[in-house]
Formats: sequence, C-alpha cells, structure tokens
Amino acid sequence: MRVVETYTTPNGKDIEIFIPDGTGHYKVQFKSGGQLPAELTGSFTSVAIAKVAVDSYLIVNKDKFEKRAENKKLEKQIKENLQSKED
Repeated sequence: MRVVETYTTPNGKDIEIFIPDGTGHYKVQFKSGGQLPAELTGSFTSVAIAKVAVDSYLIVNKDKFEKRAENKKLEKQIKENLQSKED
C-alpha cells in the first residue's frame, strides 16, 4: 500500500488516499481505522477523482465538524469550571 495524499478533518482525524498493492485504483481510508461514509467508499480510477470525493466530503460536512469542535470546546470549559469549584 502506498499513501498518496493525507487530509485532516477539523476534528483531527486523518483521511488517506492510497493505492493498494497489486492494483492501479485508488482508495480512501481513515488512518486510525473506522467506517467510511458512503461517498468515500469504493475505488477511484484517478487520484484527482479521489481528491474531489474527499474535498466534497469535507465541504459538505464542514458545519458538522465545526459544531463538534464547538461542543468539545464547551465541554472542556464546563469540566474546568466544575473542577475549579471542587478545589
């Protein structure tokens, strides 16, 4: 397997475009593993088409990623506030 390109989502999860050994087609995977969304599954005949699929996924889900990041930030602030009140 040869990784051609790596993207990072706003949540910090790496998405890799790679060529599996013994084939000329490109595939996409999360570097840390996990199930891919439907739009990133399957094989792509060129790296350009795979890049378009990943870019589209990131653009379409931008609001979702931003909301998750916002929620994580808020959760961290709440935990810090609770911890400072306990001290």
